[in-house]
Formats: sequence, C-alpha cells, structure tokens
Amino acid sequence: MDFHDFCLRSEHKHWHRVVGEALRCGSQTKVMEIHEEIISLLWIIAMLQQGKTFLVYKTEQEKVCKTEECAILAKRLKDEMNNKVKPCDDFYEFACGNWKRAVTIPMDMTYISKFAEATKQMEEKMSRLLASRRLNYDKKQSLEDKMTILFKSCRETPVARDREIAEIKNVMKQHNFGSWPLMKPKSRSKNVFTKMLKESGWRGLFGITVDVNIFDPTKYTLHMNRPSWPYPLSDQAFRSLSREKENEYKLYIGRVIEALDSKLSKHKEQLGKNIFEYEEDIGYAAPAASGGAKLTSLKEVNEQISPVVDFKDLIKHLFSTAKTKRKLDDSQSVVLWAQAYYKGVVSVIESNEPQDLFNYLGWKFLSLLMKYSRSDLFSYYTSFLESVDPSYKKPQPPFTSTCIRDLMENMKYAFGRMYVTNFFKDADVLNEIKDVTSALDGALKNMVNKKNWLDTPSKTAALLKIEKMTKMIGFPEWIMAPLQVEAVFNHVPVFKAKDSYVIMMTSIITNNVNINLERISNIVNKNKEWHRDPADVNGEYIPRTNAIGVFAGLLQKPLYTHNIPVAVTMGTVGWFAGHELIHALDTHGCKYDWTGALKDWRTPDVVGAYQRLSDCFSHQYSDIFDPEAKEQLSGVRTLGENIADNGGLRMAAKALKGIVKSTPTTDVKLPGFEKYSASQMFYIAFANAQCNKMLVPAMKYYIEHNPHTIPKYRVNTALQNDKAFSKAFKCAAKTPMNISNKCVFW
Repeated sequence: MDFHDFCLRSEHKHWHRVVGEALRCGSQTKVMEIHEEIISLLWIIAMLQQGKTFLVYKTEQEKVCKTEECAILAKRLKDEMNNKVKPCDDFYEFACGNWKRAVTIPMDMTYISKFAEATKQMEEKMSRLLASRRLNYDKKQSLEDKMTILFKSCRETPVARDREIAEIKNVMKQHNFGSWPLMKPKSRSKNVFTKMLKESGWRGLFGITVDVNIFDPTKYTLHMNRPSWPYPLSDQAFRSLSREKENEYKLYIGRVIEALDSKLSKHKEQLGKNIFEYEEDIGYAAPAASGGAKLTSLKEVNEQISPVVDFKDLIKHLFSTAKTKRKLDDSQSVVLWAQAYYKGVVSVIESNEPQDLFNYLGWKFLSLLMKYSRSDLFSYYTSFLESVDPSYKKPQPPFTSTCIRDLMENMKYAFGRMYVTNFFKDADVLNEIKDVTSALDGALKNMVNKKNWLDTPSKTAALLKIEKMTKMIGFPEWIMAPLQVEAVFNHVPVFKAKDSYVIMMTSIITNNVNINLERISNIVNKNKEWHRDPADVNGEYIPRTNAIGVFAGLLQKPLYTHNIPVAVTMGTVGWFAGHELIHALDTHGCKYDWTGALKDWRTPDVVGAYQRLSDCFSHQYSDIFDPEAKEQLSGVRTLGENIADNGGLRMAAKALKGIVKSTPTTDVKLPGFEKYSASQMFYIAFANAQCNKMLVPAMKYYIEHNPHTIPKYRVNTALQNDKAFSKAFKCAAKTPMNISNKCVFW
C-alpha cells in the first residue's frame, strides 16, 4: 500500500465519523462547523490526488533540482534580487532591485516588465514564422495565408499618400461617407437622424452587439451598451485630456481633414472644433458608470429611450442588411445596459444639427482607417497618440509589434491556432496548469467556508459558483479543427496583391461585425466565448459564462517554465489564476450567479460585509503616495483588482501549502536557494513576476487611469496584508512589511 492509498483510506474513515456527528447534532452553528470540517477534509483528499504533474524528488540527493531549466531559473532569480535589502523592509526591492538597475527600457516602449518580456517573445516567434512564409494570392487562400499577407503588408509595404487617400475615400464612400465632411446645413426632415444612422452606422456612438444573455446565459441576445470604440481615443482618455491636449486633438482633426482634401484647409479649424465639441457632448451625455442592465424587447426599446431615434428600426435594418440576412421579431429580447447614456446621446443628437452628427460619425470611422493606414497618415495618427498619452510610444518601421497586435486583436482564434500549432505543443504543460487550478479551487472553497461573515445561503452560492466554473486553459480545443476557425472568417474575401493594408483590415473588421450578428439565434458554447486570443500574455474572468482563462501566451518564460519546483509555479501562474478566480467573488463578480446570470447571490447582511471589507482596501490603497511619480494612488478605481491581487495571493499560498503537505516530495529546491522554504520561494517567485520599470510620465498616467495598482504596491501591499508572509520571513510586528492594520477580504 503506497502513502497516497493509506492516507485516503484513513481520511475516508474520519469522514464517516464526522458525518455521523453531524447527523446527531441539532444546532445550526454546529452543523456549519461540521460542514466546514468536511470541506477541509475533501480539500486534503483533493490535494492527495494532485501532484502527479509537479516536479518531485525520489532521493535526498535529488531534492535540489539539477535540470537545465532549474539552473537557468535559479541564476536569473539570484541575479535579479537585491540581497542588500531585507525582505521585511521592502520585499519588492528585495526581489526586483538588481533587475530594475540592470534593465533598460526599450526605445519603442515607456516601460519594461516580465509581462512585456513574455509578450516580446510571443511577438518575435510569430513575426519570424509569418516572415518566413511565402505570399499566396491563389483563390484557395488559407487563414494562415491571409495573416501572412496582412503581416507583410503591414510591415513592408510603404504606401504613397495619394494612393492611400484615394483608397480611404473609396472605403468611406462605400460606408456612405462619400460627402464627408458636410459644410452646408442638412435639412431636419422627418426621421433624418434615424435615416442617417441606418445609412452610415453608429461607430463611436452606440455599442449594439450580440452577446450572452445575462438573464438566460444559455442563449445570445442583443446588448445595448456604451460604445467600445477607442479610435482615436478611448472614452476615459478623452475625458482626461487637459485644455492643452484638447487643442492638440482639434488641430489633429483639422490636419487629417486637410490631408484628405486640401480645398478644406480654410475650414479645418472650425471643423476640428465642431467635431471635438460634439464628441465632448457625447462623452458627458451620462456618467461613465451610470445605469445597470435592464431586460426589454425591440418592441419596447424606443419607449425606454426616446422616439427621436427609432432604435427598433435601426436594429432591424442592421440585421436585414448583414451578410447573413435575418429578420428580427418585435419580441426579440434586448439587454439595455446604459439607459441614461442612450437618453443623453439622443438628447445631444436632437439639440444639434444633422450635419454635426454626420461629421462626428464620419470622423469616428475615419479614425479607424487611420489606425491601419501605412502612408504618412499613420505617422499623423501615432504622433497624436504620443502627444496625449504618456504611456504610448510612437512605433517605428517595420512596426513588428503593432502588426502582431493588429492580427491578434482582429483575427482572434486564427492567430491563436497558428501560435499554438507552432509553439505550444507540450500536453504536460496543460496538465500541470489544470492541476494548479484544481489546487486553487480547493483552497478557495476552504477559504470561503472559513469566512464567518458569510451566512449559509451566500456561502452555498459562492461554493456552487466555484464548483461550476469553466476553466479555459491554454487554448480551446475546437480551434485545432481548421474548418471551425475558417467559419469565424467566412466573409473575408480572397486578398489580392494590389490590396492595401487598410483595405484588407477593413474587410476583416466588417467580417467580425457580421459574425457577431450571426450568433443571435445560437446556443451559447462557453468554449467559444474567449474574450482574448489564446496567444495573448494574459488571463481573464468572464462573469457571463462563469469562466476563467489562463492563456497559452502566458505559459512561457519568464512567467512560466515547465518542470520546475511547484513553489515557483504557484507563485507565478498559481497567483495569476488565483487572481482571476477571485474576480468571480469580487464586488463585480458577486452580481452574477454560477450560470452567468445577472443575479446577486448575497443576502443583505453579506452585502454590508462586502462594503465594510471593500472600504478597508479603498482607504488603504488611497493612503499610498508614490514618491517617484509624486502621485496619490486611487484605492477606489483599483478596488476590484486589489481584492483579486490580495485574495489570489492568499489562495495560491494555501494551495501550495496543501500540495506540499500532501506530497512532501514536491518541495524541490532550486540550486543556490536551499535555505529558502517552499513558502518563501513562493513569495520570491510572486514578486519577481511583477518586476517592472516605467518612465515617470508613464507611471503617472498609469496611476491616474489604470484599474490596477502599480506593480510595486501590487506586491508590497498585498504582502503587508498577508500574515502567512510575515510568518514565512519572520517579519517582526510593525516592520514595514508587517503592518498592524491589515485588510483581508478572501
């Protein structure tokens, strides 16, 4: 009988004893205590099932890993640490100090980080692969052929301005902007605004898409939300413009108009001013966070907003003119997210002239085309972005990173399939990450059960949500079937040698809009609801499908290495995944149940507890002043991410403890790190993965706008709140890393 079998039998007997005690017990409190003990035992049993994919030692001589992977990792960690700083004084500096001093921020970036290093590797791999492929303009053109053509066109084909302007004007004409910009007043005839929106679309005005029905997550339905159209600026970036930057934006609009038609030179300032002011009115139509979701129907949608714009007619027209024509019934459900915003926008439309709406819509569409231009118009676009966004660096030829990001953003799944097929072939990696997430599951359930501020109904709902959560690890298996991926790009034409980058990218984006609309009558398949491409160096939690993703792009050096000590793996990928898991239970995730339905599962008492616990984090992070950026942090804007950072850290640490306790032979040491315990190694790996260096203007912009806290405080503040960290490094009370007033949520 091996060790695992003996332990399982022993725990099995103990489990029956505990259940018997529960049956004899009458009090609810006692039942809860027994229930918690059962969950703890189940977690231990689950841990005994884990570890099969983790590195283990068989003899004492093998306790220190001697593989090449371990040697490389150990040297890197040692070189990047600053041992002159005590762990209990500043752990981020202890883990990253030498790295920060040695690393140089690339000329084409405003920061460097471990995530940026991994992203650069992914981009270089895909760049070399695409550059090595030959161009194929045959009628039988695969998606790989199309991506190759796009990549080389993006990087290697400079376009003369006159030719590109002619192409852009032609594209605008095809989208009913042939007369843009209008200089003369347009008649306010009946239904003029609805007619204009039907003809020219509503880019940058409305966010009308097909998505998972949050009131019935097995189906898709229409969603009406604020627009997601960051061309040339996101809503947040636009709102944050200083008076000086506002003037730069107006000048940029005028400059582009003049480039398109020199005859408009004398009108460019007025046009720039008018378009800017219209965008400003739209931006302030309603508060950014105004309004929750409301279920209505096409028949009732106009009553919910305004009769000035016939949304029912707009939406029906959209579907009837799509590639796959569909006729929508009046009973078609609609999720109206931002009713106040839509009312505000309609008010702006009504209070201005028709030509103002037309010119704004044309500008928003033209801004998209500018992003994919490759004449000096692209230089106009990138120079403007650099002038208003300190975190943005103007890309330089051959635009490799820009071209790769364009493909990953617009050819989701096709790009990921190419990456996975060529660079992500090890099934052992997927199995290990599945074991990591399984261990995290058990740890989180254990944490939930021990929260005395959670009452029984809320605790049951939280546990069910964890139990039913979908895990999207690496990539969705269906993308390995070429025909299924090709169906996602069914409306993309065969590319020809004469086609420019802007023309081809416009056809891809148009395809994506049509494919989105075609989902309206489909049943939801969670495996086809990845919001990012599998090659992305990232992870995510999706409330509408109750799913977390740990993407293939993330599972590479320096963020992940296979066949290394589990303490390091749990400190990196374990923390990343734990962070996403916590989002299921944070102040936003708690509003969705285990099915993905918009249904808050908390009782009133638990809602109050959430507020109290959240306030602790909001105040704690808002009290931080960064001396380098000379900026105060915002604990309110970063609340959700801070809760996920702290909870994910505690969860991953507990999961590691369970793994090592159940399988002591997983406590493998890195060479040169023999003096560190598994727990200490976990925290070193966690902090090292966050090593980051920013230019000061970029750091200030990050603090002011990013929903995440800057990396130094993502590490140090989370560790200051963690008693297990202070215990691991023996940090005395009131030392910088062992503060008295700790904030703990999960």
